[in-house]
Amino acid sequence: MTPLVAERSTLPVHRGTVDLAGVASYAGRMTDPMPLIHHTAIYASDFETSERIFTAALATLDIVAGERNHLGVEYWREGSDTPSFCVGPPPRPDYVTRRVHVAFTAPDKEAVNRFYAAAVEAGARAKHAPRVWPEYAAYCCFVRDPDGNNIEAVVKLASLE
Repeated sequence: MTPLVAERSTLPVHRGTVDLAGVASYAGRMTDPMPLIHHTAIYASDFETSERIFTAALATLDIVAGERNHLGVEYWREGSDTPSFCVGPPPRPDYVTRRVHVAFTAPDKEAVNRFYAAAVEAGARAKHAPRVWPEYAAYCCFVRDPDGNNIEAVVKLASLE
């Protein structure tokens, strides 16, 4: 084990100690050798509410909470940790993430509908109900998390039917 700066995590590449024996098997889950974005994170002023919203909404897109600890929760698709999306409590009150736009890829229109319903039911504020957006050649929905972040589910369309 190689010590790092902060506390131990179960992930071999996170803060804490690194389990060098586990790195090879962990890295094997990364299916895209060079994704556009590896991970992104937001700090939530009300972590419990945000976690409830993201967990419910992302589950409709087959995105799971792959890692949970005192630093927050990291979501990814089962079997692949990259790319990932993280939500955590802010280390300081002025670190809260506000007014960003994050769009999650949906497999189809029905998944967009389920995402919207689950997010609103879990406490997100409705922004735009699911519909075709011709200017994007996509079927999308938009909700706001408690900090005003614009959270979207989107599926690109072959035609604007």
